[in-house]
Parts: sequence; C-alpha cells; structure tokens
Amino acid sequence: MNIKDEGKYKLLRIRADKLIIHPLVQRGIVKAHLNRLAENLDLDALGLIHVVTYRGKLAVIDGQHRVLALLERGLGEWEVLAMHHLDISTVSMASSLSCKVNGEHVGWTIYDHFQQLLLQGDSIALEVQSECQKRGLKITRGHADSSVCAIKSLLRARGMGTLPDALDLLIAAYGAGTDGLEGKVIEGAALLFQTHKQIDRKALREHLAKETGGGARIIGDGRSFASLNGGSVARGVANAMIMIYNKGRRSLKLKPI
Repeated sequence: MNIKDEGKYKLLRIRADKLIIHPLVQRGIVKAHLNRLAENLDLDALGLIHVVTYRGKLAVIDGQHRVLALLERGLGEWEVLAMHHLDISTVSMASSLSCKVNGEHVGWTIYDHFQQLLLQGDSIALEVQSECQKRGLKITRGHADSSVCAIKSLLRARGMGTLPDALDLLIAAYGAGTDGLEGKVIEGAALLFQTHKQIDRKALREHLAKETGGGARIIGDGRSFASLNGGSVARGVANAMIMIYNKGRRSLKLKPI
C-alpha cells in the first residue's frame, strides 16, 4: 500500500515476507545482533526500511536484521514501513545509497566498506584489488594463506605509491602465508621503499628470507624498535628490515628512518 509518492521514492507498507535481502549490497548477517532483535522485538519501533528494485523484487539495502527478526519470530505478514528508492537502477547506485543511509553503522567493518567501494567502481579500491590479484592474493575478511585482510594497510601502502614493491618483496621473502602479509609488515615495507629509492632488492629479499622466524620475527622486531625508539610499529618494521639489509654490507648502507 503506497503512503506517499515523491517521484524519487515511495513510502509504502509492505509485508516483511514480500521483501528480499539485497545479495550484493547488504553485509553479512550478524547472528548475535539478529538474535537480540528477535528476542526483544518491538513492533512499534521497527523504523524505516530502505529498499530498491533488484531483479524485479524489492530488496532491502538497510534494515535486513529487522526484517529477518520478524521472519524469525514468524511475523512475516507484519507490514513494515519501507522507502522504495525509485531512482536507484544499478548495483553501484544501490551500494552508494546503502553506505549513505548506513553511515558509520554499528557492525560495518573495513572489509564491508571495501567491498562496497568495489561495487561502486572506486578506482583506488579496484587498483588495490588488482595488485593483489596479480600476485595470486585474495582480500578476505580473516587471515588465511594466499590472502590478506589488512585492508587499511593496503590502502596506506597504495597512498605511498609503493604497494606493488611491498607485496613483491614480502611474497618473495616470506611466501604468501599470513605473518608476512600482516598489516604493519606491509606498511613497513611500503615505507622502506618510499624512503629509500636506491635499494638492492635482490639482496634485501635474500637477507629477509634467511632470517629465522620469517614474518612473525620481523613484526616482533618492529614492535621492539617502536617501543625503544618511539614512532609507529610500521616504522619499526622498516627499520628492522634496514638493519637486516645493512648486516655485513661495507658500503651503500641505508640510513634508519
């Protein structure tokens, strides 16, 4: 039942079981949040549900937990108040609107936001994804081999202009395991390449690979450097790499950062 038609949107009352959850735009279900809503459901305080047309159906882009809580309680026939955004015709547009209406929504992670940026065609996010894919890496929500979940660090390394260099170094020295691709290790390697343009990369890779402990060792050394000398852990990692690189060299040593 339409309540109001403003051209770009319609306000309507619609049964909860007539809605679908947008499969691309909505983040993963937070089970604990859903359970709390279902247990303490207040039908008078459901608020506004935002929906768009997706493959001929009304798809929720904000309010999925409230709709699912109704279904969980067997109240699919309950009519919710929905704002149907008539001017949203693509997944990219739906993603942008979802981020706008959610804002800093509780439960949204950096991974969720990154996925939305990809859907929106954000050039920086696409570039970061491309650099990882070229090296057989997947950007994931959690740690796993041949993956990287340190999205903020990837973006910072991209901002330094040295993301490809950092990834190539770490994969060559430590492989595609989780420790070598920990966020501060990525940032530290990126900072090293940003600061020192003239580096014997082959020697650096070989020296790092020979050090016992691999990526876990370098992040530990980075934390120690940061604790003793101040500065960020990423800077500490960069200096730990410099110390390893300079070991045994008689000339062309790198200065600490």
